Amino acid sequence: MAAKLLFLFLAILSIALNSCKTYMGYDELRHLRKGMSARDAESEFDLEPKKIYTIRHEGATYQARRYDMQIGVSTTTTTDPGFVGTNGVYNYGTTTQKKSANTIGYLLLFRDDRLLYWGFLQEFSKSEDPNIFALSSEIKKLYYQDNN
Repeated sequence: MAAKLLFLFLAILSIALNSCKTYMGYDELRHLRKGMSARDAESEFDLEPKKIYTIRHEGATYQARRYDMQIGVSTTTTTDPGFVGTNGVYNYGTTTQKKSANTIGYLLLFRDDRLLYWGFLQEFSKSEDPNIFALSSEIKKLYYQDNN
């Protein structure tokens, strides 16, 4: 009975942790296609944008949605020092490792609720599309204003 309860608890915990997602993975981009609706484009992320930027350019309104994307993992190792107990026996310290995701901003650009472009911030200024290139400086300005 206790084993069943433990299994149930772990299953619920796993579901809860997966629903509290704070970043996306690169593999989640495979379904993106230019022209798809914002709803369809974001359906597989299961994640709210970290920031939404509205940009007006040459009479058109664009929306850049920023997400955090995992690009690696950092591992921090800490060791508590050992000590000599009251009985004179040395007790070894404990070593623990903590892993955390390394993330960077990733942007999806929409116009009229249709996906126009997506990429890392620096990719926007390298676009061959003159509209994307023109928008890149404004997106960069907004991105760095609140990149905390």
